Amino acid sequence: MSHAIQGDPPTRLAQLALVCNDPPTRLTQLALVCNDPPTRLTQSALVCNDPPTRLAQLALVCNDPPTRLAQLALVCNDPPTRLAQLALMCVVIVATSGVATAQDAPSLRPHRFTIGGAIVWSGAYDIGEATAQLRGNGPGASAPPVTLFTSDSRVTSVASPELRIGFAMTRHFALEFATSVTQPHIGVAIAGDAEAPSQQLPGEKLEQYLFEGGATWQLPVGLGAKLAPFIAGGVTFLRQLHEDRTLAETGQIYHAGGGARYFLRGGQGIGHAVGLRGDARVNFRRHGIDFENTMRTYSTFSLSLFVGL
Repeated sequence: MSHAIQGDPPTRLAQLALVCNDPPTRLTQLALVCNDPPTRLTQSALVCNDPPTRLAQLALVCNDPPTRLAQLALVCNDPPTRLAQLALMCVVIVATSGVATAQDAPSLRPHRFTIGGAIVWSGAYDIGEATAQLRGNGPGASAPPVTLFTSDSRVTSVASPELRIGFAMTRHFALEFATSVTQPHIGVAIAGDAEAPSQQLPGEKLEQYLFEGGATWQLPVGLGAKLAPFIAGGVTFLRQLHEDRTLAETGQIYHAGGGARYFLRGGQGIGHAVGLRGDARVNFRRHGIDFENTMRTYSTFSLSLFVGL
């Protein structure tokens, strides 16, 4: 092919038109230009030599079929910029292919509800430390205290079911509501006791009710005809009950993260979709049961099955 381009001017445009019109061979033919040192300079002579309009002409070559041959007729020899122009042509072609792939990615069905059930794993997080002390019996009014032991409390990790309902505003943007009930423990770690070794105590059992509102946005990238990645964010109202259910605490949880939907059926904006969904989030809890007035951070992971209505 390289000899035909070198020696037969009437066929240069036809062969370059084939590169633009035949997507499966674009990268292969461009790779030959880059990987065949003896013909690099000769074939790179086919790039455009008009600096003010290079970008516009290259875009027209890929995106405007009626003017491809006319634009390619402008090619000539510009040795100082040959390699740069070839690299730019590669970027334009790869970007055009990427847009086409993103258009084939699955999407939501606008103005329709989805319902799903999930298993959610919530990570543990600290809720404060405390030190048990006695007043010292040393001389003076301000005798140093005597430390009996220290305790480190945390809400333990837990797995729980979750119900999630979504409404697709567009093919890529959806509003969601979810609710779940979890039952973690307040674990307590005892250390520094002179009369006993360090130990872990299970502590009391909590009941947590979570009511979440949020949104997801599907990323405009193509990972096949069934897989669709997204980013998510939202806020959750938290209500915590102590073990004897006589004292309640409330708080808020803000979350951000992402995941992916895998469509087992549907996903083309029509019909009832069925699929699997995975989420990973970072959560920022404010207020609730805590021994210190500070923001707590923990992670959650979930796997769910969803059905379009």
